[in-house]
Amino acid sequence: MQQVRDAFNYGSQAITAPVEVLKQIFANPSIEKAVNDFNSDWYDVYGEGKGICDL
Repeated sequence: MQQVRDAFNYGSQAITAPVEVLKQIFANPSIEKAVNDFNSDWYDVYGEGKGICDL
C-alpha cells in the first residue's frame, strides 16, 4: 500500500494495483458504518431485497 501512496504523492495520475490493495487503501470505517446503518434502516422500513425501483 505504501508504494501506491508514494506513487500518488510523487504525482502519478494512474496506477496499476491488485483489487485487494485498492480495497485496503480506500477502506474507511466511517463510510462502512454509514453504509451498514443505511442498509439496516432501509431493510427495517422497506424489507430486504427491495430497491428504489420496487417502491
